[in-house]
Amino acid sequence: MVWITRRSHHVFGVDKTEIAPPLPRPCCRKTFLEKLLMVAPSPGLVKLNNKDNKELLGKPEDEPPRPLPADLLDSLSVKVGDDVTEDCLHGLTQRMISTKIDLQNKQLFADQVQGAGEREVARVTSLSLPYAGAWLTCAPIPALGLHMRGPEFVVAVKFRLGLNIYDKAGKCPSCGKESDELGDHGMVCGTGGERISRHNALRDAIFDTAASAGLAPLKEERALLPGNNRRPADILLRHWCGEKDAALDVTITHPLKSDTRAGAALTPGHAASVTFENKMRGAAELCRAEGLAFVPIVAESLGGFHPVAIEQLKRIASALARHTAQEESEAIHHLLSRCSLLLQRGTASPLIIHFSHLPLY
Repeated sequence: MVWITRRSHHVFGVDKTEIAPPLPRPCCRKTFLEKLLMVAPSPGLVKLNNKDNKELLGKPEDEPPRPLPADLLDSLSVKVGDDVTEDCLHGLTQRMISTKIDLQNKQLFADQVQGAGEREVARVTSLSLPYAGAWLTCAPIPALGLHMRGPEFVVAVKFRLGLNIYDKAGKCPSCGKESDELGDHGMVCGTGGERISRHNALRDAIFDTAASAGLAPLKEERALLPGNNRRPADILLRHWCGEKDAALDVTITHPLKSDTRAGAALTPGHAASVTFENKMRGAAELCRAEGLAFVPIVAESLGGFHPVAIEQLKRIASALARHTAQEESEAIHHLLSRCSLLLQRGTASPLIIHFSHLPLY
């Protein structure tokens, strides 16, 4: 690396630039044991680097290294989950030790989750999907609709962490069924328009991005299947899959509902995969007969997306980047973050509005 410093003054109109010599770099990295020895307490005086002062200290150059304190080794043993001795630390870097500690913490967390029940396992497994937490890094810009009200954010975080949203269970005011404290019933209750509003918000975000990318999308196009009133395309993109028009169908599922909870506890994205296959069986063949490519865009209420949905969103964002001459990675990040935030805002809203008779925990 070369450091260049440019002075602001000129001599006879000539800009003078000075190139500073590169800074010296250490020839090797210190091991984790060497770092511990540097900070470990010593009962005697600390040896100076100046050779002229070593006689004042009364310590020869070949002094054997002092042992590490026993309490330090005990603390490392607890964090690593295995007996740690000074000999086993030789040659290990700080990153290696940190990796061992992280793996131990991961195992402790997994054991804790396994003992909490099937729902908790399914929740944590679903949160491991790519972009499940993208909404947490989305810039809150109210002018673009990228924001959450205080109650929405609190409920969304509680739902993500598996905390009680209500202080007690109660009857759903719309369908009359039992509503649980964790909000699972609110995610599957078909009465009311909150689920439709969440669906439409996600659909509109994808549609607006495709329109800005110059893809000329069509929303809720009719008469795609002659003799059938079904509308398989929330968004229709011309010549999107090869020479075929693509019917994008936006769908949101809840991985913690009773019929997918067991599978979601074993496989990340199980609920999204089941919903994707059900959608394909229901409309793919009908669309294929009319020369259409049917593409379900499936998301889970905890924030994860089906791999096909991620692929399609990245393609649309890449088209936007080419059309507007912006960085492709930036466009992809913005679209996925926006969809993630709208999904979580739509997840929190029914838990606040639809069940407002239950006090928030």
